Amino acid sequence: MTRYLIDANCLIEAKNRWYGFDICPAFWQWIENQNEAGVIYSIDKIKTELVAGRDELAQWAQAKGQGFFLPTDNDVAVAYTQIVAWAQTANFKPQAIQDFMGVADGWLVAHAMVHQFTVVTHEKLDINQTTRIKIPRICNQHAIDCIDLFELLRQTQARFVL
Repeated sequence: MTRYLIDANCLIEAKNRWYGFDICPAFWQWIENQNEAGVIYSIDKIKTELVAGRDELAQWAQAKGQGFFLPTDNDVAVAYTQIVAWAQTANFKPQAIQDFMGVADGWLVAHAMVHQFTVVTHEKLDINQTTRIKIPRICNQHAIDCIDLFELLRQTQARFVL
């Protein structure tokens, strides 16, 4: 069974656009059901980013525990240092590396690497970009599957039917 780690941008975009809590509560119930089934998770550092938003999504995230937002373990910390080392030698601008180390992206990929998850993000692969380190580039470099939210919905056969 494929397991997925979801990036903050998927949850933020879902809330702000297609699956607002007020127009598609089934999406949020589906996320929770998939989590209970052992399919969809995120990580503690994503929760920190979401809670900082102080909105309805922050409240939703705050209500979720370690069963949804997985904690960082020692193996993930080691993998994260490997990802940072790669970033520092991969021709990225110094500001891109500094920005990268201040967000959860590397931690998300490190967790996926260690615990065999597919990463779910709305970021797109651009192998020539040097001003920002994006999740798909890290995944590509480290042979980790990376898809967007819509592919996740298709792969899990999600249905929101009235």
